[in-house]
Amino acid sequence: MPAQPHTAPKRVAVILSTFNQPLHLQRALAGYLRQLRPPDELLIADDGSGEETRAVVAAIAAQSSFPVTHLRHDHDGWRKPVIVNRAIAAATADYVILSDGDCIPRPDFVAAHLRLARPRTFLAGGDFRLPPEVTAAVSVADVLAGAVFQPSRLRELGLPPRRAKAIKLRAGPRLGALLDALNLSPARMGGSNASTWRDGLLAVNGLDERFRFPCKEDVEMGQRLRHLGFRGRHIRHQTLCLHLHHERGYWDYARTADNLRMLRETVSSRRTYAPEGLSRTSGPFTVIRYASAPS
Repeated sequence: MPAQPHTAPKRVAVILSTFNQPLHLQRALAGYLRQLRPPDELLIADDGSGEETRAVVAAIAAQSSFPVTHLRHDHDGWRKPVIVNRAIAAATADYVILSDGDCIPRPDFVAAHLRLARPRTFLAGGDFRLPPEVTAAVSVADVLAGAVFQPSRLRELGLPPRRAKAIKLRAGPRLGALLDALNLSPARMGGSNASTWRDGLLAVNGLDERFRFPCKEDVEMGQRLRHLGFRGRHIRHQTLCLHLHHERGYWDYARTADNLRMLRETVSSRRTYAPEGLSRTSGPFTVIRYASAPS
């Protein structure tokens, strides 16, 4: 069979999930204001945050050259899959980047995802986790200036010198591509840095809304994409986002076990379609749409 020609995405949407982390979200959103290739739309999937988050989104949207949509439902325990599915349904672009509101994208983040996009493929990126003291010191000005991705600036903010030498921070496009090509493990979709075609997400019915605890819900969706005929591709060293520190809270072993069981069922059954996904009506939610700011 001849190779399928590469057709670049026409438009790209970024979907960020968030819950009550307005200061983290402010810095993450600032990263999208200085993208070399801005997204065509940005959607905030809000799992029930307070008024401060709405104010952060409105302030950033007023500066944005692209439209911003804030989707929110009331908080009723962890329901990230539900509101992310609403965002996928609301997106109009043919390609979707999935990330979190506590992850600051490098200026080439969107451009790299688009450059690496291939038919029937999902891209599996990674992140660089910042310790608490560095997270507290990072400013919006650092993000807008791009300084936060300079190892020297991170050292000034408190990152230990040894960590500042991490290859993720220093790898350029060529070395990053080589390192990713040498990674022979199966690529797994993660919530902080991943992308794929919107029609693929619709075909697998998005995230499985039966997942009510943050563990493997994104990996499980990637597995269904595989069963549909998509392949995963590592881009851990070719894209970069800085993951701001936050407390993890308690670990629910029973719900973790439930999630792992559902993941095993997906693998063994080779199902492609989420039993409870974005085609499901999942209760009320609000949508605030902000047009792009005048140039």
